[in-house]
Amino acid sequence: MPTASKGPLPFAWRDVQLLASELVRPASNTNDAGAAGSTRGAAAQPQQQPRLLSCWDNAMAYAGQFGGGVVFGETLNTPRLKEALALALDTMPFFAGRLTFLQDGRLDLALNGAGARFVAASTATTLPELQEALRTRPYPRYPCGPGPWAPMWPPHDVAALVRDQWPMAAGYVLHLSGGGSALWVAANHVMADFESLQTLAAHWSAAYNHLCRLTANGQPSQSSTVKKAPGGGHGPAGTQAPRPVYEELVEPARRGPVPIGADALEGMAAGEEEQAAAAAAGTPVRRPEVAEAKWWSGLALGAYVWYHLFRRGGGVEVRSAAIPAARLAQLKAAATADLAAPAPGTAVRAGAAPRPAAAPAAAAAAASGSAAAGPAAGAAPVAWVSTNDALLGRLMQVLHSLPTRRGTPLAAFFAADMRRRLRPALPPALLGNVFYSARAEGLRPGEQGLGQVAASVRQALGHLEPQFRAALTRTAAALARVGPCRLVFAFCLERQAQENIFAPEGPLNTTRWDVDFRLWQFGPSPLLAFLPAANLAASVILMHPEPPPPEGSSERGKAGPAGGARAEDLVLHCCMHRVLWAELDETGKDLAAAL
Repeated sequence: MPTASKGPLPFAWRDVQLLASELVRPASNTNDAGAAGSTRGAAAQPQQQPRLLSCWDNAMAYAGQFGGGVVFGETLNTPRLKEALALALDTMPFFAGRLTFLQDGRLDLALNGAGARFVAASTATTLPELQEALRTRPYPRYPCGPGPWAPMWPPHDVAALVRDQWPMAAGYVLHLSGGGSALWVAANHVMADFESLQTLAAHWSAAYNHLCRLTANGQPSQSSTVKKAPGGGHGPAGTQAPRPVYEELVEPARRGPVPIGADALEGMAAGEEEQAAAAAAGTPVRRPEVAEAKWWSGLALGAYVWYHLFRRGGGVEVRSAAIPAARLAQLKAAATADLAAPAPGTAVRAGAAPRPAAAPAAAAAAASGSAAAGPAAGAAPVAWVSTNDALLGRLMQVLHSLPTRRGTPLAAFFAADMRRRLRPALPPALLGNVFYSARAEGLRPGEQGLGQVAASVRQALGHLEPQFRAALTRTAAALARVGPCRLVFAFCLERQAQENIFAPEGPLNTTRWDVDFRLWQFGPSPLLAFLPAANLAASVILMHPEPPPPEGSSERGKAGPAGGARAEDLVLHCCMHRVLWAELDETGKDLAAAL
């Protein structure tokens, strides 16, 4: 059994008082039922509107709500936040809709203008207290979960989401004692990935800043009323969509969000010939991403959770680690140098350090052609690795070196936004779930050089497009057979410990939120911190950059490597089994130091 945790005390907001909790409807939609017009008719007969949720969205049905929070030194204006949210929902009515079942059993959105949840509260916690918690070392004390919003957080149960008509999006503002506010933007994963959430944040913040500008100029807020776009717009099902006057404040790539569309994504699914061609070109065939639940699947799931997660793992614990940009640059340099070094047995060029010899287990695997050898085992070489590849490689090295993980090969997933990876590329403003996770398997990072492990990440990412197209085909077929309520992520039911997400040896799940802080700027006060809000599962590692220093700060003007733009510091939020944390603690190093 694992020893007691030596991790930091969880952060807790003090004396939270609820001030308001209500639904905010799109600005052009009044509160009476008749004002909703044709959108309510569409909700009553959802099959008459184009399908909005893709098969990939349906596969995320049980993932639940997630969100991102931002902290400001000034107190945000609560009524203005509500008005701004209503304006943003006019542009994005999808976030004001409700989940429904279509006649064929699939999940979809009813565009009924029912609204998004808006909650305001106050806390006795002060801004200096929060900032001090985030500066705590070795483990910053981030409030990562739903926190004070837990009673209003939607359930994971799909049937309950439909039956009780839970809102698909929410905004939560928490006013700090003595000044300052924290604001979270949240959405349900069944209809949004992080980039979709970031587009919602971009429009909400732009609408808020537009209202602030009107107030500063002495103009009434009524002048912020939306205007209809001439000749139509970007609304669903060919409707004339509202065109907001705040749109000039939105980054051009995020203007006029593209409606969620099942056809836009499912049209990219690969046919049999395309999959065969990809396999012939060397694209690895992936394990199925989703499994079709059987009568016994619930029992198996419960058994895996009890045995792997609690009995063997001691439960899970989330710890955060701050990685300075300078250390990230060092990791990339080390991985690049290791990758460029000649393989064992070849001549070493003058002035170069020799490549470290492979550990016996890795060398034996390479000789036998086993996948455990990683990139050395016949995979096409890579010419370069990114900073993110190097960080993930080092993270895998550290975790695989722990006693519980050391004896088995490691599998890992690396989530990536597919909008810019697909050909043709999809617009950044496309809403819905358009991400996919690359997979590396059979690795023994604790016995490999950093360059070799980082190359494994780069190679896995190189196969994303054909693998994602094949995944859409598999998922659509499974959805047609059993419906969304009987789809489950396949790694939840894997029998091998190293493939089961609940096991301490299970696959790592890494995701990076590329936060564009310009899109999250509410008001003129500098953005001080980013706070993710998500119920992280076992072996999930969430990464995001830290906000840049405020204007005028001595840190603001520091250039990045080779005089380029200032590099970003990174924050990792790692949900791991307590037995693994205990083993890391016994090494005498915290996670940031180990990396």
